[in-house]
Amino acid sequence: LGEYRYSLWLDANITPACDPWSLVEEFGGGADIVLHQHPHRSCAYDETAVCISMHKDLISTLERQRRHYEQELFPHLHGLYETGVLLRRHSDAVSAFNERWWREVMEFSSRDQISFPFALMKSPVTVARFPFPLRENSFLHYHHHESCPHRRYRAYLAARRFAGRTLRALYRAAQRPSAQP
Repeated sequence: LGEYRYSLWLDANITPACDPWSLVEEFGGGADIVLHQHPHRSCAYDETAVCISMHKDLISTLERQRRHYEQELFPHLHGLYETGVLLRRHSDAVSAFNERWWREVMEFSSRDQISFPFALMKSPVTVARFPFPLRENSFLHYHHHESCPHRRYRAYLAARRFAGRTLRALYRAAQRPSAQP
């Protein structure tokens, strides 16, 4: 999207309630990335523990990611964000951040809220928070995900974990140097 100055990412359960450009005009002036602070937690390690308890990804993947972040001296309580709405100003720094964040998602868990603050710490981008809550505001409509603790939902989660593992394996294989002469 190099020809554009800004982009606005909205998760599938969020729709604009206003002209999206008004979000750029009102909130996009000061920082490279604007998003919502997480409403319940302020630590990626706490989010990892919740994801483990709710089986949102493979426990081994989440624990490997946690150990990696500890080895990298990623601090506790470094902040946690909701990544369902991302207003980004396009720049070289944001492109580098996006690449770093993508590598984290491919290497570890697909739970992007866990990897976002780590990638942020490793990048020179500035972040601002929308001054309104995600779930109740005049700019966006938030639609709750259906949560169904029955067999079909568990099958969906299993399929999602399988797809994530497969995508990460393909990504790692593509990153390895070719053994062909």
